[in-house]
Amino acid sequence: MNDRRHTAIYEDGHAVIGRVLTMACGWATIKADDDSAGHSITADPSLILFEWDRRGKWRGTASKGMRSVFVGRILTFMAGTEAETAILGSSQGGDAEDRCQITLMLYEIEPEKQHEAREDRLRRAARALVRRHRADIERVAEALMAREVLTGEEIDAILPPGFMARPNVWNDFMAVEAEASDFP
Repeated sequence: MNDRRHTAIYEDGHAVIGRVLTMACGWATIKADDDSAGHSITADPSLILFEWDRRGKWRGTASKGMRSVFVGRILTFMAGTEAETAILGSSQGGDAEDRCQITLMLYEIEPEKQHEAREDRLRRAARALVRRHRADIERVAEALMAREVLTGEEIDAILPPGFMARPNVWNDFMAVEAEASDFP
């Protein structure tokens, strides 16, 4: 396998599983920059919680909702390496930033003494999600390899109709982000 294929699978692991978990997801690219070999964008936790609340996706306190957002984001961040390993048999590494973010989010939801056990459980869950959606990840990765950059709308169009119960539209989130000064 070449680096482009690894990068495409890795980034589309994030992009597809983020959508499975109804995270607000935008574009993906395999164009390298100074920081990484590619990117897949998932919205800020506050924006995700705002959208979930708007759609009535969760009930309860904001802290419980934010905990759910962090769990979903952790799974999304883990899905890159899990996709690469499950589909290509190995990971090329390069997930240091994802691991850092996962650790920071674990501090938001668990006492430190429970991090290792929780991370192991979440990694198994991410692996199961990747296996279940392998064909979708591979289909999006093929398009990404051909184009190098896919918008959120292009990724959504590649996925089967009804892939998400209520699709997230990235432009809606960008409009909300522009009004971020109104966020609690």
